[in-house]
Amino acid sequence: DRGQQLNFFEGFEHYIDFGSGLGSVSGAFDAKSLSFTSGICIERSNEAIALHQKLAERSLTPLSWTTQVEPGSIKPNTLAVFSYSATELDSLPSWIDQCEGLMIIEPSTRDDSRKLQSLRAELFSRGWHVWGPCTHSKECPLLISGEKDWCHDRIIWTQPDWIKSIESHLPIKNGTL
Repeated sequence: DRGQQLNFFEGFEHYIDFGSGLGSVSGAFDAKSLSFTSGICIERSNEAIALHQKLAERSLTPLSWTTQVEPGSIKPNTLAVFSYSATELDSLPSWIDQCEGLMIIEPSTRDDSRKLQSLRAELFSRGWHVWGPCTHSKECPLLISGEKDWCHDRIIWTQPDWIKSIESHLPIKNGTL
């Protein structure tokens, strides 16, 4: 929703979903009626691929699956998406530099946030700039100032009934993402 509000997706025709799993990215893009010409799903698990393919039978975007991207094969106007996969890597793959945009979605935990704060320096050195939620253009001040500080973004949302039902069994209640 926020990406659409800020016109983040404008101009992208293709996307690559690194660590696509069961297809949360393609499902979200379909749910928001984002129009892409193609989507490449990078996934190692054959079981996840088979389930994703079944779930994506009516996808708005033609999808293909692979285990890796060849650096010279990136089409113009491609968005690279890392959803719960970037902080599992030592560094981002070199092929992202051929993409027009990069979207990283990670859990709002201290460890993942601090890994992303460190990744910022690598991205800046490769010529990237940050759109949000944090728009600092230099080293992350929270990473420099201490070991406990971490950055996160919170969105107020209306939880669907099925999530409220699950949450009723949990000790923690949190109506935000």
